[in-house]
Amino acid sequence: MQHLLPAGAVDPVWPIDGVGVCTATGDQKGVSIVADGSGGAILVWGDGRSFATNNYDIYVQRLSNGGVSLWTINGVALCDAQGLQENLTIVADNAGGAFVAWNDQRPGANSRDIFAHHVTNLGVRDSSWPTQGAVLSSAIGDQELPKIVLDGASGAIVGWQDLRSGSDYEVFAQRVSGSGSTQWATNGVPAASGTGFRQVVQVVSDGAGGALLAWADFIGGDIYAQRLAANGAVASGWPMNGTAVCTATGPQTSPTLISDAGNGGIIAWDDGRVSGDANIFAQRVTSGGEAGPTTGVPNQVSRSLEMSIKPNPAIEPVTIRLVVDVESLVDLRIHDLQGREVACLAHGVLLSAGVHELLWPLSSSVGHRVQPGLYFARASIGMTRITRSMVVME
Repeated sequence: MQHLLPAGAVDPVWPIDGVGVCTATGDQKGVSIVADGSGGAILVWGDGRSFATNNYDIYVQRLSNGGVSLWTINGVALCDAQGLQENLTIVADNAGGAFVAWNDQRPGANSRDIFAHHVTNLGVRDSSWPTQGAVLSSAIGDQELPKIVLDGASGAIVGWQDLRSGSDYEVFAQRVSGSGSTQWATNGVPAASGTGFRQVVQVVSDGAGGALLAWADFIGGDIYAQRLAANGAVASGWPMNGTAVCTATGPQTSPTLISDAGNGGIIAWDDGRVSGDANIFAQRVTSGGEAGPTTGVPNQVSRSLEMSIKPNPAIEPVTIRLVVDVESLVDLRIHDLQGREVACLAHGVLLSAGVHELLWPLSSSVGHRVQPGLYFARASIGMTRITRSMVVME
């Protein structure tokens, strides 16, 4: 593992060829990584050091921002039950630990099941959870490829593709508390069920204790989304089997999903509506289940972007004026002379065509007034980027 600085250079504190996170015997594979909230990282991987008796187990490790292992050398065994544990997904718990979910085929299972566990900031299995993880679904048929997010209440929500019907891939989800107790129906609740071949399930928090899920239905080659409320029920206004996000001709596959910070989400996917071409399209879904035109919008939506800053130099809050030519998602961030991000004024905010003014109160993201000096406002819409400098005075 290696740490790169904002300018792209290797962090001089780290070894030039990276840090060995795990050098135990056997194969280590399928690694995933999340930020630990303190400048370091938490990693999870499948570990074959006991393959002869256990198949692949699950190990985790936390590294400091200086590349030092903070937990047991070569990792902590989060689950070392017999049988295969695979398809790992991880989310930081915002307290120095993490939640992990996975597919599990331990002895006695009739198929691939969904399990989860919590590792604390001390690098130990959370003692309030079952030793080898909490079972989120042990329904008949395979439950596969889980995705995990925080629920905003010290627990997590996991979504997956589900073959319990024996013929159709459905989408199910489960909420688990911070102490390892499932909160929704046994074996999970359906986000979409019945006829379909739903795969590549993606999950984000809806910001209200529930979750937004998106998937591709390979029968029609379309993209769908669903919102589950904090109690596991389909959220008000949403169809029982999800909102059609894109039903254009040709195959739409490989969706990805982010929150729109308004209880909805923005979904992007690979799109084959143009014969012989693979393009990228995106669509926004509101908190109430409303999507725009069900053909989506292409990824390159903006042709021009203008930015100005007043006053400059400044001793008081500045107004950053943006001019966009078409409705677009905008990012606007402030950086210091070393390239470090100081403040984020907009992240994926949908702006209509026209003039928009955003205020920067000369403070950092944590609310402290910035020091006098040279700063840079960097705005981006799609592939269009623009930077303007400003001077902050005492």
